[in-house]
Amino acid sequence: MTQDLIDEGAAAAIAEGRHGDPFGVLGLHRVASGFALRVFVPGAERVWALTGKAGREVELTHAHGGVWVAALPRK
Repeated sequence: MTQDLIDEGAAAAIAEGRHGDPFGVLGLHRVASGFALRVFVPGAERVWALTGKAGREVELTHAHGGVWVAALPRK
């Protein structure tokens, strides 16, 4: 599932500190299915994000070496 949300090579490059533009990948980005949230939290065992005004909790999925991702639907 994470391959739809982030390129594996980009995730590896960010985790290894060799990506030339990590903020071009990290953060909230529009994708075909809605939005992808991508964060870098090295050492984390679980990552959650609060979304929207109601503060809905979304658990992110570990992609690679501290890079976490979640799909957010369009609204």
